[in-house]
Amino acid sequence: MPVPSETLHAFDRHAGTYVASWGSDPLARSLRARVLSVCARFFPENGRVLDLGCGAGLDAAVLEAMGHPVVAVDASAGMVAEARTRARDARRGDLAALEPLVPDGPFDGALSNFGALNCLADLDGFARGLAALLRPGAHAVLVVINRWCPAEDLTLLARFRRPRRHVRTVDVEGMPVALRYLGGREVERALPAFEPVHREALGALVAPPDLGGRPGRRTRLEPWIAGWPVIRDLGDHSLVVLRRRP
Repeated sequence: MPVPSETLHAFDRHAGTYVASWGSDPLARSLRARVLSVCARFFPENGRVLDLGCGAGLDAAVLEAMGHPVVAVDASAGMVAEARTRARDARRGDLAALEPLVPDGPFDGALSNFGALNCLADLDGFARGLAALLRPGAHAVLVVINRWCPAEDLTLLARFRRPRRHVRTVDVEGMPVALRYLGGREVERALPAFEPVHREALGALVAPPDLGGRPGRRTRLEPWIAGWPVIRDLGDHSLVVLRRRP
């Protein structure tokens, strides 16, 4: 099922402000750096990489600086226009229907960062497309907005506000965007052509950026414990690394 037009319109409007907010926020930058360090571990040197749900192209620019030829894809025309200022090859495409990219494959790795997959009604089409695009043995680094985040819940309760991860829509530029919270294990099960390699939490010990979370001692500690059982499933985001089966 394609991304709803309302969602696309919201992210088209958000494209102009995304870099000024999430691109410059200290905690968001710290978390992004962690994700890209994982990519550096699992993507082969100079390997061709997909950036799926590329947004404004911030990750694509870093991956290219690391030596990877990148094809950056986003469903939002506004985001693609913004990404083209940073990435050599940014295209508009639906993550639920990646087959048009197959002639450009196979690719040596894929990244989908910071919740792009949460905007899909299901992961079936994405799973089929990604399996067709990645060579056997290639890794996918998938970062989804997690179902459970105690650090967020405690911050909201301390402010006499209700926890919010039960909601089905979020506000983007004043428009409601449908969202599905996903656990890391759900992502692993949804991609049967891949085998799980690694899973860790992002933002397990500090409130999310939109609630005022900032880098500090806890964020420096987190990488050491983010992959521990239980903790790895309790972050603002869940980072999952999968390997394409032969």
